[in-house]
Amino acid sequence: MNILELHDNPTAVFDTVITNMQQSGSGVYLGNNPSLSLAVQEAYGWPGVFMRFIFNKKILAYATANKVQKNEWFSLPHFNHGGLWVNQSWWEKHYNELNAAKHDEAHQIFYKLLILAIEKIPTSDTKYRCFEIELFMDDLSKVVPNAKVKRELKFGCRSEFRLLDYHLGGKVIPCLSLSSSVEEQMKAFSVGVRRKIRKSQRNGLVVKTGGSELLDDFMKVYDHNIRALGSFGMPRKFFRSLLLHYAHGLASIVVVYHNQKAVGAAILLTFLDFAENPWFATVRDYNHLYVSYALHHQMITESINAGCRTYSFGRSTRDSSVHRYKKQWGTNDETLFVNTTYKNPKISHKRFLPVQNLVRMIPNNLARKMDMQVSRHIF
Repeated sequence: MNILELHDNPTAVFDTVITNMQQSGSGVYLGNNPSLSLAVQEAYGWPGVFMRFIFNKKILAYATANKVQKNEWFSLPHFNHGGLWVNQSWWEKHYNELNAAKHDEAHQIFYKLLILAIEKIPTSDTKYRCFEIELFMDDLSKVVPNAKVKRELKFGCRSEFRLLDYHLGGKVIPCLSLSSSVEEQMKAFSVGVRRKIRKSQRNGLVVKTGGSELLDDFMKVYDHNIRALGSFGMPRKFFRSLLLHYAHGLASIVVVYHNQKAVGAAILLTFLDFAENPWFATVRDYNHLYVSYALHHQMITESINAGCRTYSFGRSTRDSSVHRYKKQWGTNDETLFVNTTYKNPKISHKRFLPVQNLVRMIPNNLARKMDMQVSRHIF
């Protein structure tokens, strides 16, 4: 394994990455957008790295990760999929040479190669760093996919696969296959969903799509919703950084108004042919106006117009009321695992259940200050 640091501007490196992804024909998730790791670093000060893996002058994979604590890395904090993209087309042609058989084994191999590479590089608290990793046959063939990672460095990621030593499930991502036009998509919805979308349009709701100019209204609804649940949320600084640094797709805020009051808000992110709604909130007192249907219909419309083929509703707890709501749109579930190289990953809000009522009583200005600290440990 040879490691070469790329001193180009990260955005220039990312441009070549996107071109290669498009030409490969391999699928993508939102987490494969390399600009996300840079946005996370800018928001939290977590050192970020981008790596491209080369074998016989062919790009096999890209990966991003952020150093979230002294000896702990995660790919990708606060998003539903890790920052690893594998050239599946190449893998399917050559996996026999590596005695591997499945796509998830490719992800196991490259995450372990990423850990090996991270251990060999110094990290900076201020500069986002890009590397090229030249691999040899021994590097690929000697990594046993199912072997435990016996290293001091802690590492975690989310994935549709069970990848690392320890993994927790229980979450799903309902995804909708998009039609080629908004009109065809409406026809594909159930009668019940179409009826509720039309009712939302007759209820005097006004939907606006924009960028940072809508952040204040988004935060009003988001804060109201997250406090009502007795929870801390994402800090404003994170959303501001995301809107500023996001590239290679749409980064939109969608807000629903009733009598000029923001009553629903969401974030829509697209990357190549994949769209996702990672953050979504409505004011409960206005739900009878079908605010959530107006929001999702607008984001689905934006996604189709952007050429996307998949719309992700974001992760939910399996069989929860939110999960059942998303299923009515005609979605298919993708199982999501949190994979780590260590026991007891800090990924659950359950530890905060005893203080839910207390959170509801905290003034919002104080709660907002605590959002940053809590989101540094739960992602």
